[in-house]
Amino acid sequence: MKRELLLIIVMFSIMILFNACIFKPNNSNEFYYLYVGNWDNDEVFIIDTEDNSVIDTLDGFGHVWDLAITPGGSKLYVSTREGMYNQPGALFSVDLQSKTKRIILNSAADVFISPSGTPLVIAHIPNDTMAQVGFIDTLTDQISFIDSLNILDQSINYQNLVFDPIEPIFYAWTNQHYLFGYNYNCEGIVHLFNSESVSEEMIISKDGKYIFFPDKTLDIVKDSIIATWEGRKGTMMQSNDGKTLYLTDYGNPFSTLLAPPSGLVRVLDLETYTIVNSMSFNEAAEHYYPHLDRMIITPNGKKAFVSSPAEIFSVDLNRNIAVSIFRPVVGNSWFKPIVVGKKP
Repeated sequence: MKRELLLIIVMFSIMILFNACIFKPNNSNEFYYLYVGNWDNDEVFIIDTEDNSVIDTLDGFGHVWDLAITPGGSKLYVSTREGMYNQPGALFSVDLQSKTKRIILNSAADVFISPSGTPLVIAHIPNDTMAQVGFIDTLTDQISFIDSLNILDQSINYQNLVFDPIEPIFYAWTNQHYLFGYNYNCEGIVHLFNSESVSEEMIISKDGKYIFFPDKTLDIVKDSIIATWEGRKGTMMQSNDGKTLYLTDYGNPFSTLLAPPSGLVRVLDLETYTIVNSMSFNEAAEHYYPHLDRMIITPNGKKAFVSSPAEIFSVDLNRNIAVSIFRPVVGNSWFKPIVVGKKP
């Protein structure tokens, strides 16, 4: 009797494990929207990533500076600016079910989504090096400010704050271009780094051990640069498996003194820190040598999207092939921010 009971328990346990493996959630079949902010025409386009069609347009914001979306895809935060470099602006909250929007902060602000999914706000004080740091309650849109810090206004650099994926720490730049770590639970600076970088653009590794710049890697614990490569003015995106770094090439649209854009996204192997491949956007672009700005990868890893001032590209990451999917029909454009969110 005991053996039969034990056998039943063992078989039942195997069935549970078997079913857990079969019905394990898989985000490969999830569907996403791409949100594209247009600085010039004060609007946000919503693109269905399945067929790359524009399904809706949100407008009435002012100059769209940056976007952030909650993990569930239900709410979009839109920050606006009247100009670069610490200019006045506002922060909007948009309910993506009803498409209703409201201003939740009358100040120039940047929004970053923390690892827990809570939006972090950096509200810049005009003509001041100090900025207010706070978190948004996504249900009420109330902002709770926790500290005032010397944080560099991101200006045209949008990757100037990154979160440790494990600890309650973010890394940012001071106005004097020093990198620091800040614990937002304890509300205190935990480290001021000695290492310097010409570019404020940065992203953090999946394990939180390294910070990548467009031309080098910083070991956070050792506070030392451990690898370098030829850098270009642009932004970065890490592959979902953490093995690859994609480097865009924006060039310099305001000056002829720096190198023009190449129209390439370079692929860096993060084990060897060597460029192993590149993706050309020149044939897909309306004009050769587009200024490639931001890149984002869907959570299922199937597609990437890259913005330039005049058009949006979709990239098949299996074949490294880029196609142009969106250009404005009328009017001017400066496609600055892009984010991907689940279909609400």
